[in-house]
Amino acid sequence: MAPRRGQRAHLLHRGALPRRRPRDLGDQQVFGRGPARRGHLLPRRGRQHHAAGERATRRAGRHRLAHHLPPRRRLHRPQRGPEAGELPHPRRRVDGGDHRPRHPQRRLLLRDRGPDRRRRQRHPDARPRPRPRHRPVRGDRRLRPHRRRAAPPEYEAVRAEPETTYRVVVAEGVTSWQVVQALNAIDVLDGEVTDIPAEGTLAPQDYPVTPGTTVQTLLTQMEQAQTAILAAAWEKRGEGLPFDTPEEALTLASIVEKETGVPEERPVVASVLVNRLRDGMALQFDPTIIYGITRGEGLLDRPIRQSDIEGTTEKRLHGEVLYNTYVIRGLPAGPIANPGKAAIEAAVNPADTDYLYFVANGTGGHAFATTLEEHNANVAKWRALQAEQGDEGQSN
Repeated sequence: MAPRRGQRAHLLHRGALPRRRPRDLGDQQVFGRGPARRGHLLPRRGRQHHAAGERATRRAGRHRLAHHLPPRRRLHRPQRGPEAGELPHPRRRVDGGDHRPRHPQRRLLLRDRGPDRRRRQRHPDARPRPRPRHRPVRGDRRLRPHRRRAAPPEYEAVRAEPETTYRVVVAEGVTSWQVVQALNAIDVLDGEVTDIPAEGTLAPQDYPVTPGTTVQTLLTQMEQAQTAILAAAWEKRGEGLPFDTPEEALTLASIVEKETGVPEERPVVASVLVNRLRDGMALQFDPTIIYGITRGEGLLDRPIRQSDIEGTTEKRLHGEVLYNTYVIRGLPAGPIANPGKAAIEAAVNPADTDYLYFVANGTGGHAFATTLEEHNANVAKWRALQAEQGDEGQSN
């Protein structure tokens, strides 16, 4: 009696029955008609062949990804080559089956460097791969924002000594909010401050501190130092100034500090402000626009717009315009930064000039002018220099 299908498959697996041989059809090897053609007589045999092939592949140093090429249950399928002028699909199964790729514009090339080494190759018509925003780096360069590098052992040893003294440096022109944020982040200082001191009351200079010093103690030292600097400068002020109080001098000094970083230019810039105040002109300084919008909390990460110049943005955010010197006449409501000693001294003792305008000259300084015609000529030179630098940057 002929065996049933399951029994025949079992006997065929054990070798009791002869295997069907495929008919020779040239490049195609196809089983004959019948159950063997449908592929259900060799399920276990097929799995053994596939497992043996996987072991051989791993021994050779290559790895077959499950999602890249699924197991071939039918070992003998018609193989059809590409038509004339047709390129094979990058992830088409070699046995003729069509496996749709997950990413049709890329393929994985398996290298002979182990199972975990892969190289990704793109097709010519694929879009460029976006570069990651942060990359792991070596040495002392930038790290990813969610990773931190451990401090060197030498630093930890020095820090553990009770007599170690640190130096906190406050730069000129920073706001009180920025100072508080920086001090709260220093690990050698104790405590945390949430109340922001008044703008302009912190002296930008060096401060020696020891471990255990509180943030509030250091802020008190800064306020006392700024009060002493302002009082000493006010006692030596020049004559004929268009303001009457030390607080107004501090406000003017903060504008000078934000307008120039060249020490020699501070008295000249202060003279421009003093001359415009004497003539009743609007000061029209861009740093006052920025401070009116941000109020010292962070930076304005975009160019100044026409609505900013007109005071619309400051009024929308804060209800009224207090700092925009394009809108208001005279000095703003208060300082826009913490000026240093040199800026305060320049504000109370400005240079004797007739300048009413200035613009950047492209070398880090400014070009000053007495009349509007001279100023417009300087502005044209500055814009031409900007255009030339832009063309050079594009050509490079």
